[in-house]
Amino acid sequence: LRGTEAMLRRLISENIHISYQLSEDLPWTQADAVQIEQLVMNLATYAAESMTGGGRLWISTNAVVLTADRLPAAESVQPGPFVCLAVRDTGPGLDQKQRARLFEPFYSPNTPGHLSGLGLAVVDGIVRQHAGFVDIESPPGQGTTFRIYLPAQTTAPTASEASTAPTPIPSGEGVGRTVLLVEDDDAVRKLALRVLSRSGYTVVPAASAAEARAHFAELGPQLAALFTDVVLTDGSGLDLIAEFTQQRPDLAVLVASGYTDDKARWSEVRQQGYRYMQKPYTADQLRQNLREILTPAAN
Repeated sequence: LRGTEAMLRRLISENIHISYQLSEDLPWTQADAVQIEQLVMNLATYAAESMTGGGRLWISTNAVVLTADRLPAAESVQPGPFVCLAVRDTGPGLDQKQRARLFEPFYSPNTPGHLSGLGLAVVDGIVRQHAGFVDIESPPGQGTTFRIYLPAQTTAPTASEASTAPTPIPSGEGVGRTVLLVEDDDAVRKLALRVLSRSGYTVVPAASAAEARAHFAELGPQLAALFTDVVLTDGSGLDLIAEFTQQRPDLAVLVASGYTDDKARWSEVRQQGYRYMQKPYTADQLRQNLREILTPAAN
């Protein structure tokens, strides 16, 4: 968590003050470090977008013991010790209807065109992967607090437990490979950029189809893979694939979309056999899919 501070200060407006209040004596919890960073970035980005006029953001951790009456009925979690990660802001807060829809992909109570709820859907997915749950406290007009509860272990992990931990990032797996990343959602693009860069890839980000074409004209022969959203503000990722692979038939292709209707052009995706990821996706899913589509090139 301490490693996210410098990154967040670059991403978030200077009129938002960020404070870290991290406990020094947390119990063990089994978690993927990159996914926890992704979770914090998404929550902090959402909080910043709710504080358009500036404000304060607190990121804190503490150890708690939850009894059965404090657990959400809808979640399959057991009473006991937890590590709690909280992200609190001084934004306008949420009403009951907004809280009920908050983790739906592409829903946002904030200004249209911002995080659009996708980042919060990723948060929910990551927490569920870690067998935890999210609690939201948000009185209208009094800010919002997201509390992430992850099951704690009373002792340090044994060798056998460590072997079942989430797969760490393979060191330098992307070294020597350049990926053209086409994504018009700023938050999603930044997260994908960070995940792939940490895996050693050289990432060329593009926020539009036009920008992607300009990058391809310059770097086409150097690219190992194209990772693109299907629906872009100025075109389609599938059209980009058709154009680029005409010149580079060996270009590895990975596509993603948050839509589940005809906007995703499902029939074409299936017909062409493109590797596909449904949004919201996790850091592990992105790394694994990219690694797999590049495996033939490695051989």
